[in-house]
Amino acid sequence: MAFVEDNQQSPVQIFYDKIKEVAGEEYNALCRLKIKGCDSQDYEEHFQWQRHAAETAQDSNPELCHKWYISMSKILREVDDELSVFPKGRGFYFLDLGGTGVSLPPQQGGHKNLLEGKYLRRLTLLEADMTMFNLTPDKPSLFRDSFPMEPIPSCISSKRFEFVLCDAHPVPTRDIPPPLISQRLLLSQLVMAFERVKPGGTIIIRFSHPERLDTAQYMYMFDRVSDGQVSVKKPETMHGTRGSFYLVAKNVGGTAESRAYLETYLEELRRLWWEISGEGARSLKQEEDMNFVAPLETMIRPEVLAMIVELGRPVWSVQLRQLERLDMKLAKRGRHAEE
Repeated sequence: MAFVEDNQQSPVQIFYDKIKEVAGEEYNALCRLKIKGCDSQDYEEHFQWQRHAAETAQDSNPELCHKWYISMSKILREVDDELSVFPKGRGFYFLDLGGTGVSLPPQQGGHKNLLEGKYLRRLTLLEADMTMFNLTPDKPSLFRDSFPMEPIPSCISSKRFEFVLCDAHPVPTRDIPPPLISQRLLLSQLVMAFERVKPGGTIIIRFSHPERLDTAQYMYMFDRVSDGQVSVKKPETMHGTRGSFYLVAKNVGGTAESRAYLETYLEELRRLWWEISGEGARSLKQEEDMNFVAPLETMIRPEVLAMIVELGRPVWSVQLRQLERLDMKLAKRGRHAEE
């Protein structure tokens, strides 16, 4: 009998190490602080409290729910103030323009509708689970009878939109593992965004952790479908200590080359959605499923790493600053507890 140790690093780890090599001291300081937080009971209790507050705000605390809505409005202001997403003179975010929105029904864990009447008059709001929209209608359904798929509503499928905002977050439901819910939700948003955005339009989408290989591949994808017109904003109003951020891609599919990329990626995203959405569905594999965008060999080229680091710096800078404040706050609380 023989035992052979496999010392080969995964593509995910190789990319992460490459980012650490080129990202600079600020990013490495963030890494050190995150490691400290992983070993801290105070950090764990703080983030557990945050998660609990977010998950129970809808049911038990209307005032907190309203504060959450106000904070989300401020986040969108931050994005627009810095990146000038929306045309000047037309309001501060997409609700002033009108359009169509999709939100999970509150009885399934979605947010309650707190929009003011002036916005509701301009907005068609659908309460639906977008992960159950049939994004590959040309293929037979693989879903169990208990989870029937639905056609994409005509108010979406019949139109093209100048702006598309993808800001849905997963809610654990039914018997589907949470990682698979997150993957299905992201792919559902990407497929519908790529299908419905007008040529030359703008897509705003929330991602997490630009240092992760799969996130970096999505960023690279948006760079190509927008001819490099991508930018990033990490809001400080809420979730400042987390790795989440907004990517803004303008002029999506606005040229022949970017349109060709868009159509190619759309077909691959539909395929992935199909593979993880049927009965017996599998999870995405970071090591291989996004290779249609760019394999590891491409992602670790100096020019690609430089692009990811440039886009990632605003995220890491805000996250480091907010974690340093939290670290000081928890340390001060600890000293008071000892006195």
